[in-house]
Amino acid sequence: MNELGEFLRRERELRHIDLGEVAEATRISRRYLEAIEEDQYDRLPGEAFVRGFIRSYVKYIGLDPAATMLMYERARSTQESTPARMVRMPPRRRASNPRPLLWLLGAAVVVVGGILVGLATFLGAPRSWQSTLVPDREKPPAPTTTAPLILTAIADSDTWLRISIDGKEEDDILLRAGQATRWKGNERFVLSIGNVRGTRLMLNAREITLPLPPQNVLRSYTLSRDMLP
Repeated sequence: MNELGEFLRRERELRHIDLGEVAEATRISRRYLEAIEEDQYDRLPGEAFVRGFIRSYVKYIGLDPAATMLMYERARSTQESTPARMVRMPPRRRASNPRPLLWLLGAAVVVVGGILVGLATFLGAPRSWQSTLVPDREKPPAPTTTAPLILTAIADSDTWLRISIDGKEEDDILLRAGQATRWKGNERFVLSIGNVRGTRLMLNAREITLPLPPQNVLRSYTLSRDMLP
């Protein structure tokens, strides 16, 4: 939760917007806006006001309200959740029953006896019979494996990303300026970016040119193996 306020403040300062200007345009008290940027939500009237203030704030400075509220929800749920401590009880020992052991011992004796008889028969067979054995065929070549897809994201400025890998795994991440991360997949990635101009992508070490939407927010952009040479 303590990263959201810092992220909003940096985005506002990058756009050279004064906090007083935001307060005047949104009609939100400056001290409430300062509390949001300092992550001190206990200074606000209530949860409903927190959500409304954040939406008005980010809408005025040009951020995506839906993406910002998702960051708020994830941070809030992480802060409120407390991992339950599991106590493992030692398994109860059952009373041993000698009958299964006797059956297993008898079966083992039968199997070992059969193996010894078969081996003795094979070693004692005449040469003429042994010479009729079919030689081993050449093993077929191992199938070629396809190299995995490696997607690297580099943040030139703070950015938010949501990714789906091969239609199965999903991940949300907030990258600070200068940070980078990577994902591995087999067929495709579906990516949403909250700051397109501040994000660079590399697919298997090849730089990808991203489209520039009007709001600087890219949704459900697909990167697949077909984009490679």
